[in-house]
Amino acid sequence: KVDSQSEPLKSTLKSGVDSVKSQLSSAEKTLGELKTAAADKWSSLSTQLTDQLGKINSSVSDLMSKLK
Repeated sequence: KVDSQSEPLKSTLKSGVDSVKSQLSSAEKTLGELKTAAADKWSSLSTQLTDQLGKINSSVSDLMSKLK
């Protein structure tokens, strides 16, 4: 759907998608760390992952609103 949009919206959406992909990659890394974390690190990593997922949700919502 991004490719069917006209400029400058197309560029904005592509940039947003790239940003979400980067955020997802970071969240995946944190999730991997969380899976093997000791008790002393688990809480902070869990909080970090929750924050990352919230930002991803906001970014996706923002992108979706631009497509309407």
